[in-house]
Amino acid sequence: MHLRGHQVPPVAVEDERLFFDVVRAAFAQRRKTLLNGLGTLARPRLERDEAAEAIRRAGLRDGVRGEELSLEAFARLAKTIGQLQS
Repeated sequence: MHLRGHQVPPVAVEDERLFFDVVRAAFAQRRKTLLNGLGTLARPRLERDEAAEAIRRAGLRDGVRGEELSLEAFARLAKTIGQLQS
């Protein structure tokens, strides 16, 4: 089996670094909800209520876990977090 990179990324993101930071935070703590995982974000630092608001605005349900999200959902969440910080 071989892995091949994409010529074009499968999802468009506005801030690639933020996108990868959000994905990393979602999986930083095993078996934790996305809300708890976002608490590990260093940039931007989110308060719990800000993280909950970002999850809601991204169209995700309360209690969702990182492993349940698609790339598109992660991209939407990262964009939402970026907008909240602007």
